[in-house]
Amino acid sequence: MAKVSILQCVQAIESKLAELRRVAEQLPEVTESTFDSSSMKRLPTVQFVEKTRLRPVIAQAFAEMGIRGAPIGAEKVQEMIAACGVQPEANIFSQGIIEMREE
Repeated sequence: MAKVSILQCVQAIESKLAELRRVAEQLPEVTESTFDSSSMKRLPTVQFVEKTRLRPVIAQAFAEMGIRGAPIGAEKVQEMIAACGVQPEANIFSQGIIEMREE
């Protein structure tokens, strides 16, 4: 790999890290983690945060993913899927998930 290519990769990584840091700084604060003494697993304790503080973060995440518009609800999604000819009895989505788990 040429030096120029390596430097471009480093620049791309630095850019992504800067974006990640910016997003992480907008996350809500988390209190000290507690420990489950029987298994020594960390159990995070999260403070409640006002929804108004989360809305801009969620809006930005949706915008970056290309999600636009108001939520339409589960029933509407089911109608749209049925309109495309997918039969609910076929369990196509569940079968796909099961196949992925078995890989």
